[in-house]
Amino acid sequence: MARNPAQAVPMARWLARALRLRLRRLAELTRHRAAGRHRLAAYPLGARIAAEGPRAAAVFAASGRVTTMSRCEHADILVADDPVENEEAPDGAAVVVLSSSAARLSVPAFDPLKTNPINWKPRTAKPILASDATGETDPVSRAAALAALAGAGAVVLVGDDDRCLRPMLGSELHDLMADSERIAGADAHELEAVSIDMRRCALRDHSLRARARQVTAAARQRADPPTVSVLLATNRPERLAAAVASVAAQNYPAVELVLATHGDGFAADSVAAAVETVAAPTRVVQVEAAEPLGGVLNAAVAASTGELLAKFDDDDHYGADHIWDLVLTHEYSQAQLVAKGAEYVYLAGQDVTLRMFGRRGERYLNYPGVSGGAMLVSRHDLAAAGGWRRVRSQVDTGLARDVTRIGGRIYRTHGRGYLRVRHGRDHTWKIQESHFTGRAAERREGLDLAFAGIG
Repeated sequence: MARNPAQAVPMARWLARALRLRLRRLAELTRHRAAGRHRLAAYPLGARIAAEGPRAAAVFAASGRVTTMSRCEHADILVADDPVENEEAPDGAAVVVLSSSAARLSVPAFDPLKTNPINWKPRTAKPILASDATGETDPVSRAAALAALAGAGAVVLVGDDDRCLRPMLGSELHDLMADSERIAGADAHELEAVSIDMRRCALRDHSLRARARQVTAAARQRADPPTVSVLLATNRPERLAAAVASVAAQNYPAVELVLATHGDGFAADSVAAAVETVAAPTRVVQVEAAEPLGGVLNAAVAASTGELLAKFDDDDHYGADHIWDLVLTHEYSQAQLVAKGAEYVYLAGQDVTLRMFGRRGERYLNYPGVSGGAMLVSRHDLAAAGGWRRVRSQVDTGLARDVTRIGGRIYRTHGRGYLRVRHGRDHTWKIQESHFTGRAAERREGLDLAFAGIG
């Protein structure tokens, strides 16, 4: 309550207005329910889908955007338990029949806005026996429950009696859960790695959008995830081939490389040879040496076409799943800027790989504590933040601050699959190596890519 009498009247007016808006909204929802209309979820699936039959309805039960055939005038795809007559399907809709489709299509998908690893902590990585995890006896429902557990970060262990779940979970997720030798012998670091592998697979293959893409592909329609433009700026010709190779190794299916060569020394034949190793579309931008790094990145953005923009540094190391990790994080966090923290660092001068403490992931940040070499932002949100500042250093910190200034959120996912390299030459972030050695939680001699989840 307002202690100052002068504040009482404005506060009362505010409360009355809030109550009126709330009552109006409740009345609107009541009218919609009475008319058979349902409030749409704020989570589009990429296609207008209708369901026919209890099995089909269960697949997309977590979404408010899928309705029954009788209530759907227009649909791109009809998912049905069994074959339907052509005249019964919505006009122009492709039909996917679950009884004659891959078993995974019948598994109910989870909503990643509700089921995700946000605020996950390493202590939650203790293995859960599938037999103790769910009371479901129906294999399809059991597979859905186990996939949702994995999507939230749990380490699930299935036994030999759960082999029937393999076609429903998918071979990759099932085999991860069935690897009792790896799970039983894992220390804390390895258990966290297992959790990351499982959550990535579950989010990629069993979320609502994933299931919608699978159904769309079964209907013989295009079903690509969001396109990602990798912005790779380099002023070091000697790093060109290795940097491009990191992009070429990515297993995300909708990538383009935008290579921005900064300054002189890049022979045309060397650039051509490097980009030829990338199966994805590539674009090359030549930028004068006088242009600051922020301007180089803006030039790369101007040449790009992707919905999402991922920044790679030319001297860091990236695992093959790196872009998938960022795209999935962007989806379930709904944050404007997502990134990995520099949890793993290689100090070239000391030839040592460190894991930093205090870099816990899977959380929202109220400060720009993300690594510029491992960030992803949508084209729209980058434009709203004003693009990269035309400065020579701290361009990533500047972007993070600009995102928060426009009301955006920053989210840091796990650091696995990204290794920052400190070689002591030409770093835009000037800091002593003692900053890293003094904060190291674990230490491995040499360049240990496997320790960082790479390779």
